[in-house]
Amino acid sequence: QTDGYRLSDVSVGNSWNASSNSYVGWNWLGANGTASNSDGDLDSTVSANTTAGFSIVSYNSGSSASSNQTVGHGLGVVPKMIIAKNREATGVWCVYHADVGNTKRLVLNTTAAEATNAVWGDTTPTSSVFTQRITTSNDIDIIAYCFAEVEGYSKFGTYTGNGDADGRFVFTGFRPAWVMTKRTDSAKDWIILDNKRDVDNVAQARLFPNLSDAESTAQSPMDILSNGFKLRVSDSNYDASGGTWIYMSFAEMPFKYANAR
Repeated sequence: QTDGYRLSDVSVGNSWNASSNSYVGWNWLGANGTASNSDGDLDSTVSANTTAGFSIVSYNSGSSASSNQTVGHGLGVVPKMIIAKNREATGVWCVYHADVGNTKRLVLNTTAAEATNAVWGDTTPTSSVFTQRITTSNDIDIIAYCFAEVEGYSKFGTYTGNGDADGRFVFTGFRPAWVMTKRTDSAKDWIILDNKRDVDNVAQARLFPNLSDAESTAQSPMDILSNGFKLRVSDSNYDASGGTWIYMSFAEMPFKYANAR
């Protein structure tokens, strides 16, 4: 709907609307509609919000397999993170992150560390297109979610752990409302924290995109601050000495309107 979304009365496996269950939802607005995009080798249908640095891109792999194909994303700036999925078959969610690079991928639905993979065509996205390595001629429909940095609203980066309960401070330039992290040099969970389930520090209510587990509050890993976030636990999932993590973070509103916490 124009001002939100409506839940179905039916909830398969208690997934979204079962009586007395607690749920959380995170929403990014594309455009109020879609547009055809022919910037790349493959035509795409795009819903792009350039102000928020977010676009939803739907495209078909085509019937002629080719090593690399470009796809228009509609952002007008270079995306820092892309999450893509084959819509017609069981398979992985492929993740591009600028700090991991174009010769490797992460997988959103597993714990796998970064691994060399040609899915991004060994090519860095541009302000108009990203590259996919297409190896099939089966006309596969693909969906991609593209994110670009917007000063004071979104930040995508990396940090190195220090192995200390007085952990790393990561500067974002705004008060994060939502943070997702993933250790890239080791097989560890993806972790999401937000300021709706944890209204005070230390933030500890964690969900894991690669798991079907219920929310965990067994640790207190992070302070959400007015200009970034600070790790508060020495643990191999969050802040092990010498470990490498990527993150994506979003403000609830631009920095000039944000309040400290």
